[in-house]
Amino acid sequence: MPLSDRRWTAILSFALLAGCFNNASVTELRLKAHQANGREWLEVLAPPQALPINQWVAACPASVYVLYQSPRMVSLGCRAAEPMYASYRLDTGDRLTIENTIQRGQEQALQEAVNRYLWKTPLKQFRPTGNFALTGQGMIFPTADGEVVVSSIELRPLLDRETAFLIGR
Repeated sequence: MPLSDRRWTAILSFALLAGCFNNASVTELRLKAHQANGREWLEVLAPPQALPINQWVAACPASVYVLYQSPRMVSLGCRAAEPMYASYRLDTGDRLTIENTIQRGQEQALQEAVNRYLWKTPLKQFRPTGNFALTGQGMIFPTADGEVVVSSIELRPLLDRETAFLIGR
């Protein structure tokens, strides 16, 4: 069931007011919900530096939704046959990558955290890719068979200091 523009505004305003660190700037994210031809998506209206996020949204052939939002970042999902996730900094509009999210030298520790998660699932192997979202629960990688999740507890020591600040936890 699609959300009305008014409801999206209320949800996002609440998320933005969820608090931040002292002396931290909050970037006001303004989104507009659209629906056409069975597809729902969000259009970033502000801040101007975050407008490149719309290119990722336009590339999604299916519905786009918000997975997570803090005052400094947003994580989006695309409900395509092959799910896609992406996280963006709101102050620059830059997409987060493993290279600028995980501390240098911690890539093997990330793989080990993924492997611990896989022991609990029918998936036998998975290698972290750029197709992920950062959320309050951790780092989530979509797969055709579900999601691979590195919990926030395991992720926290691996995160670059600035990225940890973006998540806001």
